[in-house]
Amino acid sequence: MAAIDRDRWRVIEPLLDSALELPMEQRDGWLDALRAESPTLAADLAALLDAERSADRRGLLVEPLATPFTNALGGSLEGTELGAYTLERPLGHGGMGSVWLARRTDGRFEGRVAVKLLALALLTRAGQERFRREGSALARLTHPGIARLLDAGVSAGGQPYLVLEYVDGVTIDAWADARSLGTTERVRLVLDVLDAVAHAHANLVVHRDLKPSNILVTADGHAKLLDFGIAKLLDVDVAARTTLTAEEGRALTPEFAAPEQVRGDPVTTATDVYAAGVLLYLLLSGRHPTAEGRRTPTDVVAATLAVQPARLGLGDLDTILAKALRKEPHERYQTAAALADDLSRYLRHEPVRARGDSLAYRVRKFVRRHRVAVAGAAAGVVLLAGAGLRERTLRARAQAEARKAAVVAQYLESVFGGADPYGVPNEKPGDVTARVLLDRGAARIDSALAGEPDVQAQLRVALGRVYVSLGVFDRAVPVLRRALGQRRTLYGPRHPAVAEVANALGVALREVDSLDAAEPLLREALAQRRAFASGPDTGVATSLRDLSVLLEERDDLAGAERLLREALAIRRSVYGPASEQVAASLGDLGVLFYQQSRYDEAEPLQRQALAIKRRLYGDEHVITAFTMHDLAQVQAQRDHLAEAESLYRRALAVDRKALGSAHPVVVLDLNNFGDMLYRLAGRPGDAVPLLRESLAITRKLYGARHRDAAAALNNLSNALRGIGDFAGAEAAVREAMEINTALYGPEHSRVALNLNSLGGVLAQSGRNEEAIPIFRQALALTARTEGPDDQNTLVTTSNLGRALRDAGHLAEAERVLRALLARSDTATAAHRLIQRTVLVALGRTLTQTGRAAEARPLLERGLALASGQLTASDPRLADARYGLGACLVELGEYARADTLLRQARAALDPQRRAQPLLSALTDTALARLAERSGGRTK
Repeated sequence: MAAIDRDRWRVIEPLLDSALELPMEQRDGWLDALRAESPTLAADLAALLDAERSADRRGLLVEPLATPFTNALGGSLEGTELGAYTLERPLGHGGMGSVWLARRTDGRFEGRVAVKLLALALLTRAGQERFRREGSALARLTHPGIARLLDAGVSAGGQPYLVLEYVDGVTIDAWADARSLGTTERVRLVLDVLDAVAHAHANLVVHRDLKPSNILVTADGHAKLLDFGIAKLLDVDVAARTTLTAEEGRALTPEFAAPEQVRGDPVTTATDVYAAGVLLYLLLSGRHPTAEGRRTPTDVVAATLAVQPARLGLGDLDTILAKALRKEPHERYQTAAALADDLSRYLRHEPVRARGDSLAYRVRKFVRRHRVAVAGAAAGVVLLAGAGLRERTLRARAQAEARKAAVVAQYLESVFGGADPYGVPNEKPGDVTARVLLDRGAARIDSALAGEPDVQAQLRVALGRVYVSLGVFDRAVPVLRRALGQRRTLYGPRHPAVAEVANALGVALREVDSLDAAEPLLREALAQRRAFASGPDTGVATSLRDLSVLLEERDDLAGAERLLREALAIRRSVYGPASEQVAASLGDLGVLFYQQSRYDEAEPLQRQALAIKRRLYGDEHVITAFTMHDLAQVQAQRDHLAEAESLYRRALAVDRKALGSAHPVVVLDLNNFGDMLYRLAGRPGDAVPLLRESLAITRKLYGARHRDAAAALNNLSNALRGIGDFAGAEAAVREAMEINTALYGPEHSRVALNLNSLGGVLAQSGRNEEAIPIFRQALALTARTEGPDDQNTLVTTSNLGRALRDAGHLAEAERVLRALLARSDTATAAHRLIQRTVLVALGRTLTQTGRAAEARPLLERGLALASGQLTASDPRLADARYGLGACLVELGEYARADTLLRQARAALDPQRRAQPLLSALTDTALARLAERSGGRTK
């Protein structure tokens, strides 16, 4: 075979790498396909592969290119010493050189290493430069997922070498297939790889040759990234970069090359993202995304540029892959870290960032195609800003609005068209979300719209409202403050445009718990809107509703009701009885009644609202789902648990599908559904995972000290108590109480709720003497803040009575429970709900004082209610059965007592950790029964 010159070698080298990675039995077919396309290339490669096979047969690995080129060491390399290392056997080889297993033999320490030798590249300046760059790149990198560079040198004969960490593993695809890994495990494996690649990117190194043969997985499941032979240092000087580009040509593996590599365009971190996408696609499907069935390098390259990967039917993973494998680098994830972030979101069941084309991409394209239309839409926005200006002539107004429209169109394109992370200093690549665009837009208003204060104010109002809709209230507040100041300067203190911003700012301040600052703004907005209204006015209705929410937060429920009833009347007058707006007001009033334990009044309101929304939107819309959730809450409190669970499940499914998991509405679904499963359905084991997810999302959305985090902690505490994790339950409720006390002060209904939950943890774990003063404090506070007939007041009273009983304070327990029973005979749903609990608690107290005959009718009624309302495994049903069973033991009715007590124990056996006292009492009652009856219970 004739010698191969340097230019021809640049063409052959990547093909040789591809051929060497194929199993031996597939190489002939690959060569046949290449021969049909390029006989000369095929002949050269066949000769090189023959030389490689000959070397293998001799048990040696002379450089794979030793036939056309000689290595600097000459002859067989086994036993050759390179500095402190002795070569033992070949590990692999490619177009650039060979890798040998070696051991250190200078006596300093023992250990195996991998030694990489340069082959033909010794004869080319580009090859030598590549080898030096691999050492330079590896020297930068210290990461458990990257094979470490240990040493480097040049032999006496001029042979350059690198000494690398030896990785004993198998290729990533073979490792995954051998263990039949599922989708989640394969994604996690790629995340390990991306962590290593992200470390390289952080050190300004692009690998450029990610493929299965360069990623080994060790026996303990850790992926190791190898072969930085064609890595690019992103900070090399311009002269070096130009030279290397010209010298290197296409040093790449065609199947894993990104389109820009194939085209010879500049390489960036997005190049590695493309290769990682190919790797992930291969691992998930077992086939190549674009080159499947294509045998020749030319076909592979053509497919890389033209073929769109087929979807795999994997939901969000398809979306992630589509973004990673886009043909244009700027449309992909910009770094490995950004791709890893989305894969992690997928594993956490959170919404991924790659949801089709980005907002920036769509808006930029739209603005460029439809500048006139965008200007017209912008004019529609600006018209509101000019509502209170002095009268102008129609021509002057048209000219002014056209000019503003052009300004706004240019501003919008500057915000949404500038999503290229390389063009934005200090912006994290791959993180150009709606939030980032909003932040950028808010920052540019002054500079982009200088001299247009009315336009600035209108855009700030719009941005502030979007921040509020995204739940980013802390960002909304300063934007809306600026807008309010500008509008007061433009229009004076009293104007419809001022009222609009005052209301929006009040809402934002309310949502960050700045109630004292929010209330005067909301009241100002309402007063101004009333003054400017000439009849039923929708702005007045909006202000009424927004102020009512604040009054609810301040526990002024009567005031909130007055406002909501007025808002409902206005909306019925303006929109008609079957409108979306009326449905919203019906729902608001229903929620308020729910909070007041007026469940029978709330239920028809929520049903009306749901019927309207189903007609307008159908069952699969989030607006409908929200009312399903509200009706579920009401029905749960009315003991219609099956309907409540069905509504919760449907609402949660619709909301997850439409909004993704990390959304405030989903948090609400999870939190309230979980609370119902524990508190009303007696299924704490089912509730805990829902409540843990709710808490995690809430903390991520709002931070650890938010009121919603406190609510989630309180509900999680209740469920943890239900499964017997008393330490976890106590810690969670104390944290919730600390947050609420800091936010609202010690005299608030939320603090009372936390106190009641804390008392429950202490009582259920047997610490009744500690629980009693906690319940007393909770009861006093609940009665003051919510009234004596509120459900929370009744429940806390019942809890106090039971703790007194279990602590042995039977006389006081009887007084408390008798007074509560007298109140629970009234007709309201809140009283009916507590009646069952009070009947059983009082009956048990009477039995303990030796008055079993007096206790029996109470316990019979309590058991009848419990049997009709609770599931067989509910500990509250077990409590009712125990209570009547123990009473019947004292009355000598042993057969029925035995049945009831055994039913109670069967239900409690799986829950002994969560119900230690009740379980022990049931065991004691059965032993007493055996003693009294002599074992004869039939």
